[in-house]
Amino acid sequence: MEIKDLAGMSEPLTKLIDAIAKGCKWIAEPYQIKRIADANAYASSVQSKEDFKQGLRNSLLEYTQRSMLSVRENRQIENLANIINYAGQELRTIDKINDTPVSSEWSSRFFDYAQNVYEEEAQTIWAKILAQEAATPGKFFKRTLDILHNIEPFEAKWFAELCQFVLDDTFVHKDIIHSKFFEYNKLQSMIDCGLLNAQECIISFDNTVDSINFKSYYLKKGISQLQPSNISMSGFTLTDAGCQLYKITQISSNLEFVKKIQEQIKNNYGLNFEIMEYKTQEHQ
Repeated sequence: MEIKDLAGMSEPLTKLIDAIAKGCKWIAEPYQIKRIADANAYASSVQSKEDFKQGLRNSLLEYTQRSMLSVRENRQIENLANIINYAGQELRTIDKINDTPVSSEWSSRFFDYAQNVYEEEAQTIWAKILAQEAATPGKFFKRTLDILHNIEPFEAKWFAELCQFVLDDTFVHKDIIHSKFFEYNKLQSMIDCGLLNAQECIISFDNTVDSINFKSYYLKKGISQLQPSNISMSGFTLTDAGCQLYKITQISSNLEFVKKIQEQIKNNYGLNFEIMEYKTQEHQ
């Protein structure tokens, strides 16, 4: 039996199993594919999600039942079952699933790393990556997996803190250091682990820009007699990996910092921007 032969299976689950099959040999067995497909029928209630998760654990254990498992191997099985379960839930919230298959090399690297992710909070991050990569292959680079695998837990927390100050999905204003919103040693760590570019740069907004976007707020330009040619800010940009991880980081913008940028624009350019809050979670 091949994955394409499972008539009636939902498209999100099909893409998820295809990604898993390329990284975990156990899922590629025909009876395992059928079992996961059947389990999908019960994915609408809290109890069924637990049943589905237990089925994943049992499948992994069956594949390895001919050998004595170590404590570490049992934990790895538990880790993968949790991540796959979370990824299945995440996929059900994604509207667009394209037909492009996930790279075998990407899947192999993902599961090599994911099996050793023990903390639940980190597992949900890896699950989001798996689900979004299954939906849109190429969305997360292999080097993003490498960076996420190698960073320390405290660095991951620092990155989440940094995301409070990112504007336009990529730019970090240098005033986060001068105004003591973010410590310099933390900023240097973000550079060292490959999430932030070291070279300071300038970002400019021309006079046609109506808004400046943050994670959970945006600055909306009001009517003004003044029309400067552009608004310029100095700072740093996130790397490709940083941008990709920023988009799945659940954290709100620092309102005090947003107010500071609003004040700077008024003082430096005479422009009035109103602080607006996003009504949905699409920017978080």
